[in-house]
Amino acid sequence: MDLFSDLMKLEEMSSKPAKVEITLESVSAAGGSMIVRGLPANVYHRIPAISSTLLKGYAANPATCRTPYEPKDDANVGTAAHAFCLQGEAALYEECFFLGPETMGKSKGAMMAREDAILANPGKTPLPYEYGGVPIMDCLRNVDAALKSHPTVGNILRNSEKELSLFWIDPETGVLCKVRLDIWCPKTRQIFDLKKTSKFDDFGYQIRKLGYGLQAAFYLIGAQACGLDPLTFGLIPVEAEDPYRVGIGYLRDNPNDTEGLLLNAQAEAHRLLGLIVESTLTGNFPNYKLPTHLFSLSDIQPEDLMSTWDSGIYY
Repeated sequence: MDLFSDLMKLEEMSSKPAKVEITLESVSAAGGSMIVRGLPANVYHRIPAISSTLLKGYAANPATCRTPYEPKDDANVGTAAHAFCLQGEAALYEECFFLGPETMGKSKGAMMAREDAILANPGKTPLPYEYGGVPIMDCLRNVDAALKSHPTVGNILRNSEKELSLFWIDPETGVLCKVRLDIWCPKTRQIFDLKKTSKFDDFGYQIRKLGYGLQAAFYLIGAQACGLDPLTFGLIPVEAEDPYRVGIGYLRDNPNDTEGLLLNAQAEAHRLLGLIVESTLTGNFPNYKLPTHLFSLSDIQPEDLMSTWDSGIYY
């Protein structure tokens, strides 16, 4: 179900922003899936549903899912780049706020000023006064200019939809899931995710370390469930520091996987989804990384939790 037309009608009837209630029941009543355009990021993140972030956290260590995530400046600048470059300045100010020069550094006074500013702006992402030695707003403008001047990325940005919120009910577990597509190209049926990176040359390593393959798989599952019929998932890494390099590439399982469907990662996403549901029902979120062959917490064997390290001694 596409709510775009309904949202427009609601906004025309009222001067107040349209309110869309996303619940398991409402998505079920809509046929099992929803595509919501124009949903503010802070509203999207408050909707209780299984996300790719939760999947990646569970894969690393289930117990981390019970610890509130507190992003640092690097991640916050990435959030700001998404808002500003994909939606514009109004979205940036709606989602973020700017810390003053008194918050710079690690002195007690600076830390207290930072805490006071965060308390005064609940629900918003704090942005450092400067990043990489450049005032934060100049930094974001430089990122935006770099993206739009890139021949391929600039064309993608001009011919795509931004920040599509997708919701669907997983048919196997019956739980509500969600993803938010940074960039959706309806003509080519491609998904792109914008990634702010500080180490452009190490981005291939970051893909593996940060679970981007699992994210891609979950996004493809969600887009398919919502009827978008996606073909590929691409990444657009961009530096938020001089020289503001931009790249673009696609994720695939192997060279023979010409469609880039990431079938192995999709199977892993389904496995983790089942384990998350089991953990939620039992209240058991183990404090160790679960073996990849495990499909139920009750199947854990003592030897599953043993590790073998190379002694480093060779004869």
